[in-house]
Amino acid sequence: MFDIGWAELALVFVVALIVIGPKDLPVALRAAGVWMGRLRRMAREFQSSVDEVLRESELKELRDRAEKASRFDMGEATRRAIDPDGALERATSPVRLDDDAPAAKPADADAATPAAAPAAAHPAPASQAPASLAPAPAAPTDATPAAPVGPKPAAPDAVPDDATTPKA
Repeated sequence: MFDIGWAELALVFVVALIVIGPKDLPVALRAAGVWMGRLRRMAREFQSSVDEVLRESELKELRDRAEKASRFDMGEATRRAIDPDGALERATSPVRLDDDAPAAKPADADAATPAAAPAAAHPAPASQAPASLAPAPAAPTDATPAAPVGPKPAAPDAVPDDATTPKA
């Protein structure tokens, strides 16, 4: 800061001794020390307030960056990087026929469907028929007893098992 050496300090001390006098020199040096302490304290407070303002501005900048990063949509940014004009998305999107003009349905929709023709040509057994085509079972009433649902159990074989038959 100031380039003051021992020679300059000795010169200042001799001038102060002649101007102030030997009797008042210690009092003047003490007052100068107090003033230097006050100046240093004010400089420290000023420096700390400047540092605090800088820290707050840096924190505000970091906070703004964090908010911007939290609002960042990685999927959208990737989509824009890969397909900026949307041509790829339009090319790969599924075609919906409902969006075009509505197609007129024939009066007899079951006869016109291709799935109905093979079903009529080869009727499936009742056990393999879809639930929508199978006849609904009749609900039991008080007069009719409830029958078990499902196939009948197989009759036992006529040949008895050796382990269960008594030996005579």
